[in-house]
Amino acid sequence: MKIYKFIIYSIILIILIGGPIYAVGRLVLPAWVKSQIAANLPKGSSLVIGEMSSNSDLSINYDNLNYKSASGLLNLNLSKIVIRPQLSLKEPLEIKVGTANFETDQLSGKFSKVNSKIAINFKDLSETTLTGQAEKLDAHQFAALSNINFFLKGFNTKNSTIEFSAEKFKIFSNTPMGQIITYGENAIFNASLNNDLYTIFKSQEIEFDISSFSNDQSETVIKGNDLFLDLSLVKNENWFAPFVLKLKNISSKGEVISEDLMVNAEGRWRNTMKSCTWRYMLIDNQNCGKLTDIVKVNLEMIKDDSILNFSGEGICVTPKAGCLQKINSKIRTRKTADVFSRIMASGTINPIFAGVIFGSLLSSPKTGDPNYDHEVIFEVKGSIIVLNGKPLIN
Repeated sequence: MKIYKFIIYSIILIILIGGPIYAVGRLVLPAWVKSQIAANLPKGSSLVIGEMSSNSDLSINYDNLNYKSASGLLNLNLSKIVIRPQLSLKEPLEIKVGTANFETDQLSGKFSKVNSKIAINFKDLSETTLTGQAEKLDAHQFAALSNINFFLKGFNTKNSTIEFSAEKFKIFSNTPMGQIITYGENAIFNASLNNDLYTIFKSQEIEFDISSFSNDQSETVIKGNDLFLDLSLVKNENWFAPFVLKLKNISSKGEVISEDLMVNAEGRWRNTMKSCTWRYMLIDNQNCGKLTDIVKVNLEMIKDDSILNFSGEGICVTPKAGCLQKINSKIRTRKTADVFSRIMASGTINPIFAGVIFGSLLSSPKTGDPNYDHEVIFEVKGSIIVLNGKPLIN
């Protein structure tokens, strides 16, 4: 049986890296091929494949691919896809996508002109669903099956990596304060898929539209460049997500807010069951509990000699956390007046709230830290806000 499997795998590799297919045309896959593809999907999920055609270089064109999770909370649609085998066992597939649309409960977006490569751990091929019925396929049908199988293996096997670049993207994020619309250009994404998930995302140009945060419906767009985001999903008893975000030359309404921004923080889940993997977490599986806490927060904005530093932790601060919100934090500044004049002129923060924080900082005693002039202790418990031990609203 092992010898037979070896022969089947050898045929796959010969097709992927061997001679060209000269018959170019529309593909019709038999029912059993579709069942082989379905076997690589998470239980209860669905994959709909549109019209396909083969090319002379062994690449396969897919008019569209639509994936829907079992819960219905993740929907992914790819259009104008080309999956091309490469002369590389490390990265056997190159994928080009015209547009990629995704939608979850709190997040949706669109990427355009996507180029991607998948590196697969070939040790996991022993679990392939290919069977002895392969001889019923002609060459381009078998190539289509192999391409899709390898594509799915890239997401389902351990120790695989994925990288993609996109010319433009647009992401909608729902937060308790309102919707954030993010626009970006020249994005690069790398992910390492193992028991844990490690990702890096970069974008040369970035814009955050936070107009929905304002009651007067004025347009507020924050611009920046050289975005760097390092985000992981790591499991201990529960899942946690450490991340680092860096952004340069931040401005709004022509006002430079900061030359450098760096944020470190960690998201934490509660009530995670052992059966939860990061793949199921991304589709909001009920066994994965809830992301409720944002801890180890350290945000620093620097421009010239002025600094704004925010540090602390937030318990039950995420949407639908279902528990009492608690925030314990510290705000420290150097050249306080310069910092807040820029922030208030940019229109990125409620001027009344900014004025209260500004006044509290100026009236606070000098800090013992030579890097900062003022500091204020900011605490929230439910709807009660406390500054330096005094309720904001009596």
